[in-house]
Amino acid sequence: MAGEKKEKEIKENKRKLKLNFDIKKLINFQKLKLNLKRLRYNKKVFMIIIISLIIIIGVVSFFIFINSNQNSKVTKMIKSKELSVIVPQDAFNSEKKFIIEEIPENSIEYQNLVSLGNFYGKIYNVKPEDGKEESSLIPLKVRYKIPPNLYFGDNFINFTLGYSSDGEPPIVSEFSGARVIKENNTYYLEAETFHLSKIGLIVKSPQESDYGMKTLIEKPVSIEPDVLLIPGTDLNFTGYLSNTSTSENPYGNNFWSVLFPKRSIWEYKYPMIDTKSKVYYDSYLGYLIRTGSKSFIEFEAKRLAQQLKRFPNKEFDIVAHGIGGLIARYAIESDKEINNVKNIVLISTPNKGTNLANPIFYNLFYGKNSKLLSNAFNISEQTAINISYNTNFFLEQINSYYEDIMPNSKFLNQLNSYGKNENTRYLAIAGNNPKMSKELSNSSISKIYPEFLNSKGDGVVSVESALLENADKNLLYSKNFYEMYSNPDVLDSIKRFLNESVEKIEIKDFQDDDFIETYTEKEAKEKIIEENYRYFKLPEQYNEENILTNLNTLSKINTSNSILRKIGNKILIETEQGIYSIYGEKIFDSIIKGGVVYNNRYYVSTDTGIYVSDDQNDLFLKISDETKNADEIYYIPDKGLLYIVNSSDKSSVYFKNQLIDNSSKLTKFKILNDDIYLIFNDKISKIENDRIVDIINEKYLKENLKIDFDSIIDFEKNNDLYFILTSDYKLLMFDLINLKGEVIGDQDIGKVKLLKKDNRLFIIGSDTLTYIDLTNRIFKGNYQRLNSDIHDIMFIDNDVYLLNNDIRGYEIWLGKIK
Repeated sequence: MAGEKKEKEIKENKRKLKLNFDIKKLINFQKLKLNLKRLRYNKKVFMIIIISLIIIIGVVSFFIFINSNQNSKVTKMIKSKELSVIVPQDAFNSEKKFIIEEIPENSIEYQNLVSLGNFYGKIYNVKPEDGKEESSLIPLKVRYKIPPNLYFGDNFINFTLGYSSDGEPPIVSEFSGARVIKENNTYYLEAETFHLSKIGLIVKSPQESDYGMKTLIEKPVSIEPDVLLIPGTDLNFTGYLSNTSTSENPYGNNFWSVLFPKRSIWEYKYPMIDTKSKVYYDSYLGYLIRTGSKSFIEFEAKRLAQQLKRFPNKEFDIVAHGIGGLIARYAIESDKEINNVKNIVLISTPNKGTNLANPIFYNLFYGKNSKLLSNAFNISEQTAINISYNTNFFLEQINSYYEDIMPNSKFLNQLNSYGKNENTRYLAIAGNNPKMSKELSNSSISKIYPEFLNSKGDGVVSVESALLENADKNLLYSKNFYEMYSNPDVLDSIKRFLNESVEKIEIKDFQDDDFIETYTEKEAKEKIIEENYRYFKLPEQYNEENILTNLNTLSKINTSNSILRKIGNKILIETEQGIYSIYGEKIFDSIIKGGVVYNNRYYVSTDTGIYVSDDQNDLFLKISDETKNADEIYYIPDKGLLYIVNSSDKSSVYFKNQLIDNSSKLTKFKILNDDIYLIFNDKISKIENDRIVDIINEKYLKENLKIDFDSIIDFEKNNDLYFILTSDYKLLMFDLINLKGEVIGDQDIGKVKLLKKDNRLFIIGSDTLTYIDLTNRIFKGNYQRLNSDIHDIMFIDNDVYLLNNDIRGYEIWLGKIK
């Protein structure tokens, strides 16, 4: 044995000697020395080589760091056919393994879950291999493969991920903040969670995502700013009053409109709780790449800032709840150019964070025996259960941005470094009644969760975090987080604070000799002529009347981007997916690029060619195979194709294969009396003799007529008078012959559409309708408020057809016009 061992050692030494010899052969040390010596005399070359080596080492080190970072973050992916779970390495104190088991579809358990949660397809039970239920210290990722036949597009959000408790009966909930992602041409719904259970896909009605500032209640303009509501995790904050729906008012009442009857009420919609569409999530990833910031709250605040800047001539009072207050604060404090927010009310906003966002604290309670917790923290078992439940509920709501609202987070430190927006008054409201046991003040819970202590917090946010030292006013109420904003005393204090800054208009008493009563006859005639020309008579007051009557629902369609088309005495509904009758029947199935009604014939451009129909039947005949690779295509008889390629800020318009304009963003294509108009955001143009001619432009109206406005939405004609609707709720009149104009409506009208009928010009808003008497040139101020979200409207004789946004698509209404 000793001889064999010795022989092995000799062989090993020979191998090493041979290896050293081979290396020496590969590296000629003498030559290397000589080269280094030469380099000393060629400093320029020497420096270039040294810098190159540093760069190479840096790049290699960077990739090593990235790879090691990735390896530390993701160590295990558990997969089944549809579901996969990604477990980060540091998610648990020790290595944790999970098993994914499919719940049989013929089982009673599966049927119960489907009936409770409207699950679609397979449901999986994800459980730990060791049988120990634990909460992770950083979120786990859950991915579910989306069935291709149910995916309607990158802007649709008709999915959520559901999970079920193990209790009897089980409680089915939905993961907050899920997002649609795409990998290897497959779409997934991905969510984050701190614990796993029974998980499945919940499919809802197809609905396009619709984010940003949206009007809830539209009122005529007044001296009072509009109210912009920014909810947090509690979506009830937007103010819908349950059990108030009636046949006359199917959408119910809103308590904010009761509190502020003269103000328009807006909502800022964003998907911090709801599923994020792929379009939205891709936009966030773009922001992450540009800025390096992975904060969803910061990203949403930047979007809100952009929205506020769209309305420079409109004032807002912001009322925000929870994280909605952080979004509002970051928007107006990081961008000091925003000067149209007069007041901001922050209700239970975690300005300094909340410990409920800390998963390490929650880990102390999750899955633990309530009796053990009772003994450990010197509290009752019921209190231990309540703390565990409330913390779990809140943490699962904020799972995708929990780091932002932990105390001393990077986001909060950045936010609190900006300081107040000096154009805005601040009111901060805190609650100090968490609805917990009074015994907590003497327990060690007080060190972990001050939010749960009486007089210290509201159950989610501590008083210290909710109040602001530099606020104009701080108020404290004995309420908890979820009841604060609906309390009459709190609402009354908000109303008083907002009304304090409303300008008081004093009307002076009539005095006989304070004005000039006489002027020459010539001056009088000139003044009368000028006034008769320039001014419509504007309303002295506003009166509500029934302009439309007998409104009834004809049908519903689950589509997107729909408009009404009038062909003779027939109405059709044009959508991106095809053409429908007013009764919801699909009569033409194709991808629609654009439609034109010309000489009572309906020309439809599709991705396969041009089709035509008339008012006699619903048959579409193909007349051409011509098509273009464009966003919009319109076929004009005897002329050819007009097509548009859109970018983010402008549209390239082609006619007969020639570029005729690419200076502005196209808003609408319109035909009036067989004349072809193009409505851009800053001008109205007309096609004459195969070329484009500008009729009205923004520069002329602003510089020569001193009329200020935002972008153009729509226009209508009455002889030589052009009526222009703008995005900042203005109605302008421009006399093309005399080159004069005026502002008829200024934020006391809607901005959906203009429509002329007989001697009246109708101005349609999202839920309002008003009109101008064109013959007598009077804007009476009569209006009608409709319980709908108007998307389009069309008249045929005394019949009126309305296309209304519905949660599942569109509703078609039919009524009469007075």
